[in-house]
Amino acid sequence: MKDSDPRPMPPTVLAAYRDTLNLTELLASSVFTDSERFAVRDELLDRLVRKHGNVEVEIGKGTRTLPIRKRVAQFRKSVWGSIEVMIAAEELGGREAVMLELASVMQPYWLRWWETMDWSDYDSMQDSMRSLDDVLGSRQLTWLSAQYARSVIDIASASEREFYIDAISAAEAWAIVPSRENRERARLAAAIAAEVASDAYNADFPAVDAARCSFVHYASSGAFRAAENSARFYAAAYATDTYVARSRLCELTKRLITPTLITHASRGIR
Repeated sequence: MKDSDPRPMPPTVLAAYRDTLNLTELLASSVFTDSERFAVRDELLDRLVRKHGNVEVEIGKGTRTLPIRKRVAQFRKSVWGSIEVMIAAEELGGREAVMLELASVMQPYWLRWWETMDWSDYDSMQDSMRSLDDVLGSRQLTWLSAQYARSVIDIASASEREFYIDAISAAEAWAIVPSRENRERARLAAAIAAEVASDAYNADFPAVDAARCSFVHYASSGAFRAAENSARFYAAAYATDTYVARSRLCELTKRLITPTLITHASRGIR
């Protein structure tokens, strides 16, 4: 296997989703249209009513009650406000049960969006990365960053290439085993790769961003930088536009992982 061949995501990394799945932000994101948000809300309500019945919920300070369907119907504009009513109703199973059901309802929409995800420009790539950050864990994002860097490693000069490979390998090692030792290795490899670069432009080589994902708190920002810098280097080296380069990276991302909203029961959801 060549240095430039993207590595498949190992099973331990594939399973390393974000500890707390951010359904709140995801439902509010561009992944869903307004009509889809209401469709998700309505299906969630239907599922809960089928399981628990059209339970009575308190209004205000508990002076009166309404059937859950009537109460939800009062929220004509606030999707999340109506979902919070369901979450608050203990008769519907409580927060954890409702959020797990919500993840199941959102899953098909999420997968459809994933299949049509398009990094045609800077904004669409950035917007997609924000949504990925609601679902993917730091280790997964770091692995993706390392593969973006591998995809353009052949562009690196001979004098700098080995240092970039070290940074990529360090990022991958941390993604597989996120130990303090591997974090420090990645930190050092990133610093050396940036230092030996022949100029400021090459100091932005995506391998540096990939390694930084291992020790920077927000791996999503590092992954975005790695993707954008990979597209920039590729476009410059092969005299093509960044649309082509970004599209390559988008397809690479889809080959490496198909994220799910439904994982293990202990995964936190908010």
